[in-house]
Amino acid sequence: MVQTDVMMPRLGGEGLLEALRSNPRTALIPVIFLSAAAGSDSRAQALERGVDDYLVSSPRFMTSPHAAC
Repeated sequence: MVQTDVMMPRLGGEGLLEALRSNPRTALIPVIFLSAAAGSDSRAQALERGVDDYLVSSPRFMTSPHAAC
């Protein structure tokens, strides 16, 4: 299983998904996108492109464990 952020430097999540799906050795590996974009359009588009799941990451959980809440 590959769990990746949609927004990454150089090769974004969609580029990674395309690379994995185009290689017969990796085409069947499940791919899960993480994104701060909570819109249903973003999720629907990712699912149409072949991602196995799309999870919305909460900024609350993306902070340092030492940060004040």
